[in-house]
Amino acid sequence: MKILFVLEQLNIGGPQKSLLGLLENIDCNHNNIDVLLLQNEGRLCEYLGDRVNLLKTPDIVDAFTFPVKRVKKTLFTFWRTGGLRLFLSGLFLLCRHALTKNCMNVQRQKFWKKNKKYLPLLEKSYDIAIGYAPVMSTYYVVDCVNAQFKCHWVRCDYRILDMDKRIEAEYFRKTDGIIAVSKICADIFAEEFPFAKERTTYFYNFIPLNFYNKLPEVEFASKKSSKEIRIITIARIDRYKGVDMALEACLELKTKIDFKWYFVGDGSSRNYYENMAKEMGISEYAVFSGFQLNVMSCLKQSDIFVLPSLSEGKSNAVDEAKYCGMPVIVTNYPTATEQIEDGENGLICGMSGKDIASAVLKIVSDNKFAERLTENCIARKQTNEEPEHLFERIMKQRFVEDSGNKISEI
Repeated sequence: MKILFVLEQLNIGGPQKSLLGLLENIDCNHNNIDVLLLQNEGRLCEYLGDRVNLLKTPDIVDAFTFPVKRVKKTLFTFWRTGGLRLFLSGLFLLCRHALTKNCMNVQRQKFWKKNKKYLPLLEKSYDIAIGYAPVMSTYYVVDCVNAQFKCHWVRCDYRILDMDKRIEAEYFRKTDGIIAVSKICADIFAEEFPFAKERTTYFYNFIPLNFYNKLPEVEFASKKSSKEIRIITIARIDRYKGVDMALEACLELKTKIDFKWYFVGDGSSRNYYENMAKEMGISEYAVFSGFQLNVMSCLKQSDIFVLPSLSEGKSNAVDEAKYCGMPVIVTNYPTATEQIEDGENGLICGMSGKDIASAVLKIVSDNKFAERLTENCIARKQTNEEPEHLFERIMKQRFVEDSGNKISEI
């Protein structure tokens, strides 16, 4: 079977690591796998190995994603490919974004739809082509790829996205399957796009264990005492990941337990939150350690994992913490219950610093309870469906749906 995965880039992130995990579990002896990057970049490219073919896309495809670091090249590419009309269309989008500072998602959607005629078709053909992340990858699959089955991969709670739903619907109608990272995400997607309900399914992420096993260990600073509790949050550093709530929890905890809270990850708001920690007088407790490639190594050196997020599709970091067998605390975002059974393999708390701090204290103050959470994480490790079974289901579902439509027409 010939399979194509399309992503914007292969830099470090949840979708990218999930793809590595998926590729580790696909039988490459019986499947020919291509990966295409719209932006031709990514630190994880070297970890694809020789089991996968990495395809290079032309500059015009890269330009259609409007990479922030290549504005001049983007405009030059528009001029060279589409002349004055395409150049002005791109320039107008960039100027509008510079003036309003609004999210570019909707404008990029409209630009893609209006100017897609300038995009070259991919010469190869496939049995299955998947827009893996983000949604522009699915636009590329629909408009530029010759495949028997075209699929979109849903990685989040679709209600929170700042996108033009009409354009989304137009493209999703042209897909043959929708794959979500969790059942709850699949249900939410089906509510947002009812026409796709019958061909929407879910498939849990794999942890890329082979990838992590190849990486060097991360060296954290030694604990100051045997009583020090090491709390860890692995996430992008921005407001959607609830870093402000975590800092409020630090403030609550600093007079009650001996701890260090490590924030592993990077993001545009990192400096903002580091300054906030200083202003709150908790910088010695809240440690922003930046990006770390081997997060499994970080988890194995920690005592409690906390994800204070506002929204998740299905958190890779939560799965990785559970795999390591450590107490897990998550806030009560809509999809939390699909990964955590409150009081059994972790704790689900309210969205406030006080609630998070209370959950930490509950684990720290009761060793038997903490041990039970750990034992349950180890005993209830997630069982993943084989990727080949997923592909078979997609094709079968679409065949049944098409047959039903033909019968109703008769």
